[in-house]
Amino acid sequence: MSVLKRTLYLFREPGEKNTGKAVEIAKKRTLEEGIKHVVVASARGRTGVKAAQAFRGTGVKVVVVAESPEWAELEEASLRKLKALKATVLRGVHAFHGVEKSYTALRGGASIAGVAEDTLRRIS
Repeated sequence: MSVLKRTLYLFREPGEKNTGKAVEIAKKRTLEEGIKHVVVASARGRTGVKAAQAFRGTGVKVVVVAESPEWAELEEASLRKLKALKATVLRGVHAFHGVEKSYTALRGGASIAGVAEDTLRRIS
């Protein structure tokens, strides 16, 4: 029987103060496992920059997924740094943005059961 043992890291409080340590932990594991691509969520680009800087020169490709421009804009300085670090930046619309309003307009209201019913009807 094969057993896989991993260490779990939990931060006592949320926040940007944890980003550096989280990136350090991710880098260590990525290099140990030979992972070649890392995807990082980054609303304004600062976390993406930290990750791209950490992985610079390792051969690991960093993909930064930013918030939809409707909610948060990438900071111009961060975008410049990400481009200089050759990170891929992905920005797009939120897949479900406006769905609730459209469904409410179509059905006169929204309910979880109604959404599930219509979804199942469409895929069956």
